[in-house]
Amino acid sequence: MKLFLLAGASSIALLAAPAMAQTNTSNVGQNGQDASATVMQTGSDNQSDVNQNGTGTARFGNGPNVGRSVVANVTQTGANGESAVTQTGNRHLATVNQGGTSMNSTITQTNVNNQATVQQSGTGGDNATTGSFITQSGSQGRAFVAQNADTVDAVSRVTQSGSDQRASVIQESGSADSTITQLNGAQNAAVYQDGSSTSSIFQSNSSNEASVQQFGDANDSQITQTGFNGDIGDPDNTLNTPEPPQRVGVTQNGDGNQSLIDQSGRNQIADVVQNGNLNTAFIDQDGDFSRAGIDQDGDSNTATVIRQTANGTGQPIGAGNPQMPIVNADAYITQTGNSNDALIGQDTAPADAEIVQTGDFNESDIQQTGGSATATNTQTGNENDSLITQSGGVNAAMVTQDGDLNASTVSQSGFGGSATVDQNSDGNTSSVNQSAGATANVTQGGGINTLGSRNWDGATLPPSGAGTAYRNNVSLIDQSADDASASLTQNGTLNRSAINQNADATATVSQTGVYNTSIVNQTAGASGASATVSQNGASGGTDYARNASRVTQSAADAIAVVTQEGNAIGGSPNAPSNTSIIAQSSEGAFASVDQTGDENTSDVLQNAVAGGSATVVQNGFFNESDIDQSANSTAFVDQIGAFNTSTVMQTAAGNTANVDQLGENGTSVVTQSNTGNQATALQLAGSSLADSLIVQSGTDGIVDVEQGGTGNQSDVFQGGSLNRAYVTQGGMNNSSTITQSGNASTATVSQN
Repeated sequence: MKLFLLAGASSIALLAAPAMAQTNTSNVGQNGQDASATVMQTGSDNQSDVNQNGTGTARFGNGPNVGRSVVANVTQTGANGESAVTQTGNRHLATVNQGGTSMNSTITQTNVNNQATVQQSGTGGDNATTGSFITQSGSQGRAFVAQNADTVDAVSRVTQSGSDQRASVIQESGSADSTITQLNGAQNAAVYQDGSSTSSIFQSNSSNEASVQQFGDANDSQITQTGFNGDIGDPDNTLNTPEPPQRVGVTQNGDGNQSLIDQSGRNQIADVVQNGNLNTAFIDQDGDFSRAGIDQDGDSNTATVIRQTANGTGQPIGAGNPQMPIVNADAYITQTGNSNDALIGQDTAPADAEIVQTGDFNESDIQQTGGSATATNTQTGNENDSLITQSGGVNAAMVTQDGDLNASTVSQSGFGGSATVDQNSDGNTSSVNQSAGATANVTQGGGINTLGSRNWDGATLPPSGAGTAYRNNVSLIDQSADDASASLTQNGTLNRSAINQNADATATVSQTGVYNTSIVNQTAGASGASATVSQNGASGGTDYARNASRVTQSAADAIAVVTQEGNAIGGSPNAPSNTSIIAQSSEGAFASVDQTGDENTSDVLQNAVAGGSATVVQNGFFNESDIDQSANSTAFVDQIGAFNTSTVMQTAAGNTANVDQLGENGTSVVTQSNTGNQATALQLAGSSLADSLIVQSGTDGIVDVEQGGTGNQSDVFQGGSLNRAYVTQGGMNNSSTITQSGNASTATVSQN
């Protein structure tokens, strides 16, 4: 053994144990007061180089090194170990314990009161790229590195250049790679690696904490903390033991996982858990009082939380302690399955976003900017797609997708928007666009569509082949202005709904069956407008409902209620069923249409200045009703039977028309103009081929026609004022014609 000793003016304590091979080399150089160095080497080709300064008057005040300036302990057992310790300053403590093959350790300490411990028992170390490298140039730094027996060419780099910094690295196996860089004030970092993975932690500013645990190979964790009181785990400062799970910020268990966390604000919390392979997690926090968490269980999942830039408020109470937020930005992503993709972007506070994905190939995106935003997306199944965009103030969105191939888009702007979307089944599409205080609730279900996708452009009724191809139910809701509310429930397949609302409108649509289509358009400052559409029908098999409803309302106090039910109309997928068209423009208009059966058609147009009202009830098949009203008109049409046709046209104020057909192939035409007209045509139950035409022009005319039997016909023409006509026909093939023109005319006809 060759031993070289260089001593200065300081006192020296040196113990060198006999070595078993003559190739060991130890160089100790001490310059200062009360220094201490201990080197023990056993084996061959070991080399130790200790260089200590120890200037100044400060000493260790307690413990086994009391009264010393700098202390270095090096123990090497095995072959080809190499250790270099350089200490400049005072109250430094360096401990190196090497037992393995070709392990390398370098410790450099300057300034005051730093402590470093290195334990190596693995294989590797080439002076340049593998082994342990510790540089401490601040004060009160503490570093611990353990490279255990199953490591091969592991490398650990610890750099501390501030005050009161803690770093712990424990490497169990493989070619583990860890880099910890700590600058400025107090920092705390802990890394545990069991496999050939890479970890990088960079901490500056003050009071940041980070803890990483990696199990497996090719995992990569990168942490950058440049703010104050960042929390990525909560290391307990024991240094020489792995952190318990509850104190770990990044956990990677598998192969090829990647985690990147960047914190540049104050009082931030971030956690990442990855179980599986090839998962990617990215968190970027730039605002104060923000919290983010990513939990991935599966393979090839991607989760991103970016731009938490807005500042929250709260009470910072120092590193190692939880935040006390008052206003916070929270983002959480949970992925269970494979190849899921989730993205949360937040540029506002308070903000709360959560994405839960269970299945494969799901995609979810939440973007929150401005105001107070809350968004939740839960996806269960495969290939679901959700986008939530929130801007403005106090918006809330909740999207639940349970099935496959569902798509949902929610866009909220302004103040006070609320949207709830629940899609249960496969291939449903929902779009909600809200501004100001709008509320939307969408529920779509009904099972799997076995008929193939259908095209729709969102406006054509009945639907044509134009537009976007949709796999199943589709709901398009566009709301603007204050207090709009839309609620849609579709339990069936291939149902289509489009709602466009402005002002204080409310629309409720419930569709059950197949091929139902509803369009509700309430516009132009329509104060208090309300539309309720319920369309039923058989679902599945060869029965197709295909009810179609369009409600367009503009002006105040308009209300439209449509109920349609079609069933068992046969095999053609494009066969028409019930159709209702309502267009209302004026104050106080009201229309109610109830159609039960198949291929009934109702068209109501009210352009009155005030007080228009229309009620149509059709129960049967192939009935047709057309009502056109203006001013204070009221029309009631009830057709029970089949192939009946009713046309009512009323112009001016105070008109009333009442048509009731209870047979088959009946025809009723009522035309009224001017004021005070009233027409009633009853073509009784069991009647067939009844034909009634009533035309009134003038004032105070009244017509009452009742026809029963078969093939009866009645024509009434009244012109002038104070006219009266009553026709009652029973039997077969009766015909009555009444024409009155002039004043105070009266005619009564009764035929059997």
